[in-house]
Order: sequence, then structure tokens, then C-alpha cells
Amino acid sequence: DGYPVTAIDAEAFSGCSKITAVTLPETLQAIGRNAFYGCSKLKYINFPQSITSIGRSAFGYCKNLTGITLPEKLTSIGYSAFADCDNLKELTIPKGVTIIPGRCFDSCDKLNRVKLPEGLTTIEHSAFRYCGKLEDLNIPSTLTSIGKEAFRSCYLPSVLVLPDGITTIENKAFYSCGGLNEITIPEGVTSIGDQAF
Repeated sequence: DGYPVTAIDAEAFSGCSKITAVTLPETLQAIGRNAFYGCSKLKYINFPQSITSIGRSAFGYCKNLTGITLPEKLTSIGYSAFADCDNLKELTIPKGVTIIPGRCFDSCDKLNRVKLPEGLTTIEHSAFRYCGKLEDLNIPSTLTSIGKEAFRSCYLPSVLVLPDGITTIENKAFYSCGGLNEITIPEGVTSIGDQAF
């Protein structure tokens, strides 16, 4: 009966290659940068509803992580937080998250289904780059900006309708996207970068 654990600090379990499952306490609020980076055998981790922040590269290169349920109170996800999670297949981003940061899910090459929340405004550079099996994706009406290479080399739905609020589509945002046959770009777009499609 000691003090409640409210945070896991930077690199706390980084490189612990034999860990296969983690159960986190219900008091936890923050997971620091690189906290579980390179835990290559980690298959399961629970995220208590108390968590509001997941740090930079917290679960990068957790190559056997197969499924995650992000907590509803989550508001902040760090750069490359789940990059190179090769076996991650589907996820739902909670409604409190307004920005998907750079490289957040980069090279999650088995990621098939992503549900993005209303309230999301920005998808930053390379956020879903090289997610080659991403066939089920919604674009929320609140989205205004799609960053450089955000969906590069993704296998997207055949028809994609961008919301009216979109103003910026940066360089190579949808470059080399297999499966994509038709895209609707709204009148409010003011900037389309080089090789965006």
C-alpha cells in the first residue's frame, strides 16, 4: 500500500525484449518517452482509462503488439509513439486527441482499420506512412491539415472524400497510395504540395 503510480518515466522498460504482457495500474496518467521502446515480444498491454498522455516513441518497435484500446481520456500522443509496430492491426483514436503527430503509426504495415475522431484537426507528417494494408479509414469533418507523406504508400479505400474544412495537403501526402481510385477535394483547399497524389 505505497504511493499510487501516476507516471512511467522515460525509457523505464526500454529494450526489455522478454516482456510479453503488461498490466498497468488504474492510477496511471502518463507514459513517458521510449517507456516501452523496443520491447519486441510485447503482445498485450492494457491502457487504464486514467491515462491522458503517451510520450514520444513510447511503444516504437514493439513488433509483436497486436491490438490496443486507447483510453477515452487520452489527449496527447507523442511523435512516433507506435511507429514500426508491425503486427498492430486496428485502432480507434479517442475523441480528445486533436493531433496525430509525426510518424505516430509509421510503418505499421499490417494496420488495416483506423477510426479517427470528430475533433481531430491535424494529421502530421508521415503519421501513417507505409501502412500498406490500411483499407478502412474515415476522415473526420473537423480535419484541416494533412502533413507531408502522412499517408504515403498506404493501401487506402478506393473512394476518399476529404471534408470541407481541409485547407492544406502537403507534399506526397497521398503519394503512391494503392487502391485509391477516386478522391474528392473540397473548394476550401488553398495549398496542395508537390506530388501530393
